[in-house]
Amino acid sequence: METSKPTSYEFLIEDWIDMARITNGPPTPLPQWTWHPEYSDSATLVGGGGVLPGLGQPSVPGSSFTNSVQPHFENVFKTEPDDSRHLQDLKLSSIPLDVKLHDPMTISTAFQPAPLDPSLPIPDIVLTTSDAVVFYVNQKILLKASQNCFNGLLPVISLEETERVRNLPDVHSSELNIILHILYQIDPSKFNPQLPFVASAIDKLPRFGYKPSFLITSESPVYKFLQFRAPLYPLYIYCLCGRHDLYELAVSISSHLLPLNLMSLTDEDAESMRSLYLARLFRLHRTRVSMLIQSLMPPPSLHNPTKKCGFEEQNALSSAWTLTTAYLSWSAKPGSSL
Repeated sequence: METSKPTSYEFLIEDWIDMARITNGPPTPLPQWTWHPEYSDSATLVGGGGVLPGLGQPSVPGSSFTNSVQPHFENVFKTEPDDSRHLQDLKLSSIPLDVKLHDPMTISTAFQPAPLDPSLPIPDIVLTTSDAVVFYVNQKILLKASQNCFNGLLPVISLEETERVRNLPDVHSSELNIILHILYQIDPSKFNPQLPFVASAIDKLPRFGYKPSFLITSESPVYKFLQFRAPLYPLYIYCLCGRHDLYELAVSISSHLLPLNLMSLTDEDAESMRSLYLARLFRLHRTRVSMLIQSLMPPPSLHNPTKKCGFEEQNALSSAWTLTTAYLSWSAKPGSSL
């Protein structure tokens, strides 16, 4: 007589073992680890085989594995040829707690543990970015102009190295590099940063409590960097000026906006530069032509007749002057050259 298969509630432990086809037999002995009797400054574990917990390195039966107090990370870090160098002999305590050891990390060339410029203050904190780049900076410089203590991340009072690391998960290294150059008042041109990264870095300044119009003045290096690129990207830089009220920079680059066709402006451009700077741009184009017409009208006044220039010649010149001015009022553009 056939019996139906038992339900899951009717299975016995023996049934589960049989269904899973797990062979019963003597249990495999676990490896036994013992401390080496001659313990000095390193822990020596001796065992019969397996993987050391937390280290991920297999051991050979009968061999020993020495875990030094200061581990080495030869294969952890990679070298960036442009703006970073290889991290060597980095202490474990200087690595952020939330960064895994298998993640490659690099260190900024401009902001190293030892400042390249002896006039700069000694770094006392570490900043890490979303792409695992390490920046050694001085927190007094970061706190000097910040109105929200660097987004609440500073100051750092603890003397523990692990407590002196601040991770910025939503900031790219190219952006933080520009932010620090602005705060340190260092020229970023030698790294040839891309303009979108510079604009993005300036857009992030208010998040950390900085007012861009206070930091970016006619004497600052980043001001000259943007001014130098204005002939190629006038509208892009003007929109940046409008977002952060960089009035001095906007005035200095306004001449490059004269050839711009205002009909080509998009809604995104208008929203980016804000209403005030949009109105200033329209006023610049409108008053440019009107000021030209005002300077040409009225025509030169008549003078006493001479043998070479009588009233008829003067009237003919006045009529031609008026016609030319009327033509310019219709055809002249803000970017036209006369």
